[in-house]
Amino acid sequence: MPKWKDKVFDKWWPLGQSLVLVDADIEDTAKAIEADCERLRQINGWGYEFDWVQIASLDELFGSVEEFRISASLHFALPTKLGWTVLWDNKHLCTPDSFAYGLTRFQGLETLSFDSTDRNSMQLAGTHFTHQRLIGPEEMAVREVYCCNQDKRWHFEQHGTPLPEEDLQRYSAKQKRDRLNEEGMMALLERIGIHPWRERTYDFSQKCFRSTSLLRSPTNTTFTFRQVQEKAGGPPPPDEDEELVGPPDYLQGKVKEAKPDGPARHLIDGKWCGHGEEIYWLYDIETGGCRHFHVRLPEPGGLPVVMVICPETNEAFPIYDSRRHPASVFVGRKTEPTLQATEQCPKCRSTVFRVAVGFEVPADDESPNDTSWFALTLECIQCGSSRIAYNDETA
Repeated sequence: MPKWKDKVFDKWWPLGQSLVLVDADIEDTAKAIEADCERLRQINGWGYEFDWVQIASLDELFGSVEEFRISASLHFALPTKLGWTVLWDNKHLCTPDSFAYGLTRFQGLETLSFDSTDRNSMQLAGTHFTHQRLIGPEEMAVREVYCCNQDKRWHFEQHGTPLPEEDLQRYSAKQKRDRLNEEGMMALLERIGIHPWRERTYDFSQKCFRSTSLLRSPTNTTFTFRQVQEKAGGPPPPDEDEELVGPPDYLQGKVKEAKPDGPARHLIDGKWCGHGEEIYWLYDIETGGCRHFHVRLPEPGGLPVVMVICPETNEAFPIYDSRRHPASVFVGRKTEPTLQATEQCPKCRSTVFRVAVGFEVPADDESPNDTSWFALTLECIQCGSSRIAYNDETA
């Protein structure tokens, strides 16, 4: 998986390869969308309905859309933690949202729309972005960079005044395809101040704004997600040769990649990362066919060690051991941990849980054990309640 993209974008590829970024918060963006939809209604008679919806994750967002259309019928405005708003719609070609022009030209908001894929998709591979801002009542400043495959040759061109955050030296690369790609696009957006292909960018504690087109044209053919993906060349090939990144050595062979609808859903947004690092690993605990466990947490103020016990085999092992992490003040300690009684569900008192863990990883990590924060989530197999049950600063 590329380091510049979270796995949810591979799962739902090609959705998300094209997005519009609005330099305004969700409330101001919603007002601008309503105003521009009214402008469009007066021109072409199309009506829109608006509502606010609670969405827990990008996975839930993409999975909630049952049909994709030639002309988008659904537009979502997603709040972020960075002052920006991200727009996504259900257009089946996954091309940038036409709302961007209206939001800048008529509503005065600065926008950046992009389309980026390193593999052939609905179109041939390539990256293109358009940045727009209003500089006068009748005038927009437009910056556009295009670097795309045209079957036998790559084509690169740029128009308008470069943004201060652009890496202009990159545009001189000998191979045109290297001048702007997925990695380069995300690096540019990070310098601007947003990373839309990281789930932790979004603030799903706020509601998202949705506009629904009331146009019901018989020519507006519908497609399922699978049809969209097949039109784009099928799902991305699996990384068969890529080993699971991490985990710490004492968890090797005892974890699986975390499922986004399991207890790890509480960790996907990265808010638990105490040092604000960009990288973190999430795992479901699973070993030898055992997927449910008893859990024992450390005594308050005691050695930070978390143990699980498989009810079927009675096998016990640590899922967090601060003594094995080089940046921990407890590294190398020989004392045995003192643990609390078996954890109970606060709702139904059951003691059997699905277990997921998260490890925050510093940028200069030197081994899978070199982590900076730990978090534990539990999901009761009896009543289904779930929560973050424990966390610890490792560094």
